[in-house]
Amino acid sequence: MQTKELTHEVIARGIICHNDKILLCKPVGKARSYLPGGHIDPGETGAQAVLRELIEELGVTAEIVRFLGVAEFSYGEGEDRIDEINLCYELRVAEWADLEEPPAVPSKESWIEFLWAPLSDLATPGFQPAILRSAISQWLANPAPQNIIN
Repeated sequence: MQTKELTHEVIARGIICHNDKILLCKPVGKARSYLPGGHIDPGETGAQAVLRELIEELGVTAEIVRFLGVAEFSYGEGEDRIDEINLCYELRVAEWADLEEPPAVPSKESWIEFLWAPLSDLATPGFQPAILRSAISQWLANPAPQNIIN
């Protein structure tokens, strides 16, 4: 009997806020949304990965403000189960800092799009991983850099 090798996907996620809005990513034509970012490549740190992903997906250069926390998340069942470890960073995009309104953010990849959503919208079922729905606001309000949830 063949069994699926147990693996965890390690993902670096960026939290970019503009006033009371947060930048979200979503697959084109789908209702679910999530924080921008992606898988950490071999030899990369989480910080390097999230900055690389923003250049690849958005074409913008960001800077790390601080590490916010870790969120463990699993979905699916059986051989379709996926376990994620999400490293979450607060980011700043200098070219957006002086703008009154959040800028339009076109995607450089055809399968995803970006949108600004009120921070209060994270409580909606479409935002994934669900465990981050309440954690993000808590993390942003907490100056302590060590936040782990599971």
